[in-house]
Amino acid sequence: MKIGELAAKVCLSADTLRFYEKIHLLKPARLESGVRSYGQADEERLHLIICLKDSGIPLEDIRAYLRLVDKGPGNEAQRIEILLKSRERLLGMQEKLNRSLALLDKKLKLYGAK
Repeated sequence: MKIGELAAKVCLSADTLRFYEKIHLLKPARLESGVRSYGQADEERLHLIICLKDSGIPLEDIRAYLRLVDKGPGNEAQRIEILLKSRERLLGMQEKLNRSLALLDKKLKLYGAK
């Protein structure tokens, strides 16, 4: 399928798909005319990218993760390391948000808000 078709299917812009190609997350085939051609494997890879990105994983870490996936089995420990690093970062963010919420709740209580 063409870039616009895939972009519409996954609710992303064609520019985003071009960017993902530029930073080596996607590697679509090219037709003789130079037009990108996305297959089922490209769509599945894009869904994985979206899932990882929605999980708060930075694009640089997604790229490292996908490189490991591309190498095949045998590097699961490295994949886990990337995921754990992102999990720890998210937990740190969660703690900070919880502190901020507690401060806001305290202020709201001072004003008698519920």
